[in-house]
Amino acid sequence: MTPSNPDHDLTMRASSVAPEPDAGIEARLLELERIVVAQQRQIASLLEPKSDVGTITRGAAPARPSAAAVDRRGLLKHAGFATAGVLGAGSVLAVAQAAPAAAGNGDALVGGAFNAATNVTELGVGTGGNLAGKAALVVTDGAVLTGETDVFSVSAVAEGSATTGGLFAKGVSTGVKSIGTALNGAGVHGVATGSGVSSAGVKGTTATGGYGVLALNTSSYGVGLRASSVGSWGVVAQSALHSALLLQPFGIAPPARSDQHLAGELHMDETGRLWSCVVTGTPGSWRQVSGPDTAGAFHLLPTQTRIYDSRPGAVPLGCVKGRFNNQTRAIDATFNGSGVPLGATGVLTNVTATNTNAGGFVAVYKNGVPYPATSTVSWGALSSTVSNSAVVAVDAAALFACFCPVQADVIIDVVGYYR
Repeated sequence: MTPSNPDHDLTMRASSVAPEPDAGIEARLLELERIVVAQQRQIASLLEPKSDVGTITRGAAPARPSAAAVDRRGLLKHAGFATAGVLGAGSVLAVAQAAPAAAGNGDALVGGAFNAATNVTELGVGTGGNLAGKAALVVTDGAVLTGETDVFSVSAVAEGSATTGGLFAKGVSTGVKSIGTALNGAGVHGVATGSGVSSAGVKGTTATGGYGVLALNTSSYGVGLRASSVGSWGVVAQSALHSALLLQPFGIAPPARSDQHLAGELHMDETGRLWSCVVTGTPGSWRQVSGPDTAGAFHLLPTQTRIYDSRPGAVPLGCVKGRFNNQTRAIDATFNGSGVPLGATGVLTNVTATNTNAGGFVAVYKNGVPYPATSTVSWGALSSTVSNSAVVAVDAAALFACFCPVQADVIIDVVGYYR
């Protein structure tokens, strides 16, 4: 029997093995690359000092273990695996070193790099053991979380001089959505501990025409926004260009409704009338505060002012003089610097008739409407002097009409106005 030639056998075996397809080699290289990257992460995690998460207490920085606490044998073991992977992969090490490590599904998060994954990453805190009563994730700028007794899934602390906030969120439609599910829970609870006038528990800012803070209630009994204060103001509103408070018209007038209301409610109905609830009930007792058909509040002028006198030479000058004789004249309520503004809805006047030639009357009424067949002051004989107070509506120019069917002088003073 011819002795076997080892070199010849090796050559024969090598020549009988078919070369692997290029796709197979590429797949193997990619697998080796994944192994090398994973081993590098594990080595980095062993070199990074760690603290026991179960011993972190609020108000104290996490303790760092000594270098001896690192598992040297584990380090060498992982280093050996990584070296073997490098030797088997050839140029794979150069590829791995050229790109930053990025965590994938099942890998640890890598600091200083973009971490990509196709599944959701979740952090959970148990109800027992060392993790009970602790946040699942704490992000700080070097400061420690002190004085906080509530437990949050995510805690963000920023107290350094170079930071302005603990948490920043930006979204196309919603930056932060927070939901409180407890009976008396809060979706957002903001607490301000600063004493400055601009200190705010919750601050909303808009620069594009939207809402700084938008509060919505979708239940039948909830409250969209509630504000209370112990020693200062519950709500402070200010606007440089528009009103500080805007009530949107909605629904029918409250006295015609059938639901319950509380004293203190304000409501503007669909016709633009503003109502105030004064007694709790169904629907409660309401008072109309303002609206298109109300006169508004009464404003008493500092001094009573004479705005018209038909007697020749009498103050004020510049108005139509001479006795009435079945005439109607327009009286300007703003005349003689009375203080009645344009936009007033009505005025309180004193009307006097004198130098009469027979019994008659004087009637004042809104300018621009037909004579309503009424009288403001009347008398029954010639040479009479009589007077009476009257509230009269005015037009947009603060004018009202004065009619007298007989010969008489008329004197009118204004006391106040409605607006």
